[in-house]
Amino acid sequence: MSTQPGTKSDRLVIYPSKAKLVLMLLGCLMFVAMSVWIGSSPRFAGFSRWKIFVSACLGVPSFGAVGVFAALRLVRPKAALELDDIGITDNASAVGAGHLRWAEIDHLVLYRFLGQPLLGIVPVNLSQITLRKGLVCKAVGRMNLSLGLPPFNIPQNVLPIKLSDLCSMIEQRYGVQVVSPDA
Repeated sequence: MSTQPGTKSDRLVIYPSKAKLVLMLLGCLMFVAMSVWIGSSPRFAGFSRWKIFVSACLGVPSFGAVGVFAALRLVRPKAALELDDIGITDNASAVGAGHLRWAEIDHLVLYRFLGQPLLGIVPVNLSQITLRKGLVCKAVGRMNLSLGLPPFNIPQNVLPIKLSDLCSMIEQRYGVQVVSPDA
């Protein structure tokens, strides 16, 4: 995490934790290897061959893609988050929200999904923002909305700071409302 002098207030740049990226990469390599092993092993008790094959075919590219993302972030470090007076740039995941101006953000939501702490970004006008996004980002946003989640999310798993600390900082510096469903 670093601040860079620039405009009237400093720019906050948060880089992913290298230790967390290494753990993510190792975990992905392990799951890719397990998927290959499961797909090439004889029938498992209670599962038909086609179900095993489908799960292996889904596991290898899914975990492989996350592993490639972690490896690229280790080789070519890139800021996970950048915050300044203008807005926030989210590159914390492969389908990050990108740059959003503070005026485009209605509020942030600090919540947990499947035990994972997340910071959700709720835009003022989602349709206007999705016009700037790629197909994958749009699809993930629609999927999140169908699950009752914010369209854009910042995961805790790669950041070197707690999301609650980040929320406090955003509220104090930029005046963006942060809500918590638990409160």
